[in-house]
Formats: sequence, structure tokens, C-alpha cells
Amino acid sequence: MPLSPQTLVVIGCPVRKRNWILPEYLAHLKALHVPSDVRVRGLFLLNGDPQDVAQARELIYAGLGETATIQEIDFPEQWAEANNFSRLVFLRNQLKQAALNLGADYLFSVDSDILLPPRALEALLKHRVPMVAGLLNNHPQSPHYYPNGGRVELRTTERAEGGAVTTEIYLPDYNLVPNTGLHRVQVTGAAALIRSDALLAGEYGPHHSGEDYPFCKMLEEAGYDVWVDTDLWCEHRMIPPWGQHER
Repeated sequence: MPLSPQTLVVIGCPVRKRNWILPEYLAHLKALHVPSDVRVRGLFLLNGDPQDVAQARELIYAGLGETATIQEIDFPEQWAEANNFSRLVFLRNQLKQAALNLGADYLFSVDSDILLPPRALEALLKHRVPMVAGLLNNHPQSPHYYPNGGRVELRTTERAEGGAVTTEIYLPDYNLVPNTGLHRVQVTGAAALIRSDALLAGEYGPHHSGEDYPFCKMLEEAGYDVWVDTDLWCEHRMIPPWGQHER
């Protein structure tokens, strides 16, 4: 069954200190195969050093032209430069709301250091599920495979001073290997296609397992399934050519 001719997919992410890869990232977005019954719009939330922001804006308009919407984000004064996680949670929720404000039927949330294969959008749309991500290695600087999907398990440990403490531990699903089909998971992100009703059901939040966990947990509680398509491998660069990790 085809999508509505009015189906709008908003693709984008927060952008900070990623000008080293932004032209390549945008070129991969521009090369996506877009079904004839789908319209695509870019959405980027720029934040950080004003000079960086200005350059990112120029790169985005040069790469995508008028199909891109850009918002520049100013953070509350109490959020210090080092408070990366609070900023990221805020930006994820801003991106979600901005996509809904544009009338998006889907948000394709693709982090700015991820390079998509041309068939990515078409492949994920075909699943017709509330949330599905492409597969990638979430820690490419490590020699070990660390997939972007898994589950959260409650673990209780006894404290030396007495009593016990229960924590939620994120466990990657190592069954998520390339070309093994669609897998249901509890948590995913990074290159995720999210339907508008699922966007409304979830909220990103602070959590030691990552800001995606509260969002995915709220979806699960609302009756939505979350998936990873292992047949769709996405390249996760993460580290600039000179080796400095940029967040």
C-alpha cells in the first residue's frame, strides 16, 4: 500500500562541531532514493561556537538549498560548556518538536557523523513500523563491535556498607549482525525513522544508558515496538581524520 502523496519525511539532527564531515553527510542525504509519494525536508539545529555555526549554516544551504530548515539554538546560562548531556537531551526534544511543527509524518533522525546508503529512506519506510533504525557500530574507535540496539536490564548489587542498589544496565544485542533481517529491540537511535504518533508518545531524557533510552521506554509503555533493520548498514565515522573525538 503506497504512502499518501502528502507524506513528509523530515531528515536532520542537532549539529555541533561537525563541519569536518558535514559536506559528506549532506551529500549522502542528497543521494537518498526518495519514493515518488514522499516529500523530504532537512532540519538542523545549530549550536556552539558562533563561527562554527556560521560555517555549518553555509555548508547546509550549499548542500541542500531551500529544502533545509535551520534553527540556531541558544542555551540557558546555567548550562555550562561542559554540560554536554543536558544540551543533547534538550536538542533531541527540540528536534522532535520542530519536526512536528513542520507537519512531519516521519522524523528521520540521523546523527551528523553517520553516512547513509542511498536506499536507507526507502528501505526503512517499507517496514511501516513506529520506529526503526539502520544498523551501525556505535563505537568505531573500539576494535569490538557495539551495535546501536539492545535492551536494558535491572541489576541489583549489594553495597559494602550494607543494603542493595538496583541500577538499569544497557546491554547491546550482539545478535544484531548485518543481513539478518528486522530485529525487535528495547532501545535504539542514531539513524532512526520515527513516525509522528511515536514522536508524540516519547520524550528524550537524561539517563546513563543514553538519552534514547527514556524515549524508547516511553514508546514501549505506550504499546509501540522499536526495531533495527540489520540489512541496512550505515557508516558511523564519529572520529575526525585527525583523531579528535567531537561530540
